[in-house]
Amino acid sequence: MGFHIDHVAFADALDGRIEQATGWTGVAEYLGRGDRWIGIDVVPRDVAVAIVAENANYAIGQLADEISEDHREPYNGCVTIDGDLLRLRFGLVPRSNPDAGYLAPELEPIPIGDIIIEE
Repeated sequence: MGFHIDHVAFADALDGRIEQATGWTGVAEYLGRGDRWIGIDVVPRDVAVAIVAENANYAIGQLADEISEDHREPYNGCVTIDGDLLRLRFGLVPRSNPDAGYLAPELEPIPIGDIIIEE
């Protein structure tokens, strides 16, 4: 028995929450539905959750860089695993600590069960 990552649901959930909070979209572009997911089909749940969090953090970092350049304000964020939820933070961070994604505003969490399906 293993788990499958619903890439579309994951991208939509991440993009929707960031758009609602900031008006920005496009994080899904950075999730790399191609090469970053190669070889990932049915895996143990903990592996699937770790893959999702890693990819989300990569995508958020890329989007934050793009927004920061456009606005000339430091944006950042992060995704952490909290039980059956992915905790998402994204938005403006202090100029004194622009790499501190954990200081960004917390957005609505993503239920892991919505994006990782048991096979």
